[in-house]
Amino acid sequence: MPSPLKALDCDHNNLIVADCGSIGKCQCGAVVTGSELVRLLMKINRAAFEELEKTRAELEALKAKEAQFREVVAQVIDWLPFPAWFHPVATLDWYLNKAHVERFGIKRGHFWEPVNVMVNYPLSVATDLMRADMEMIQGGLATTQEMSVPGRLLEEIGVDNPAMEIEVTKYPIIVSGEAYVFGRCI
Repeated sequence: MPSPLKALDCDHNNLIVADCGSIGKCQCGAVVTGSELVRLLMKINRAAFEELEKTRAELEALKAKEAQFREVVAQVIDWLPFPAWFHPVATLDWYLNKAHVERFGIKRGHFWEPVNVMVNYPLSVATDLMRADMEMIQGGLATTQEMSVPGRLLEEIGVDNPAMEIEVTKYPIIVSGEAYVFGRCI
């Protein structure tokens, strides 16, 4: 079966190359053979490569804008004077600001280094918190609740790490169908 190709310099703009690859014919009946056919196919290949390079450059520009936006988000949240975070509801990756890591004794290299703050919570507590986040997302309204948490959040409550009472406000965020929570401690 012949394969249709768009010939860039064919006035008829609809070149059909026979299976043998040596004869090209426009649907209107014009015939292109031999070296002319090769030249046309090379021009088509060159145009496709140029389009690919243009698309690659556009993708790189988008990646640079995304990186810049991520840095803006990190700096804005890190600037907040109170403990704050955000996390995708579907994962345990939490992104914590400087005030949060300082207040709760958490080590992280940079804002975009995810932290699992529920690592030492009993399963029932972690499940309840995740369920509350999902209900908040579905309801579309911010919630405020009081919680008892370890002083050093990633360690178990104990004599040398007593519990502390905090008030947490969480806000639902949905972007492109993905659910996130932005939260803050008071």
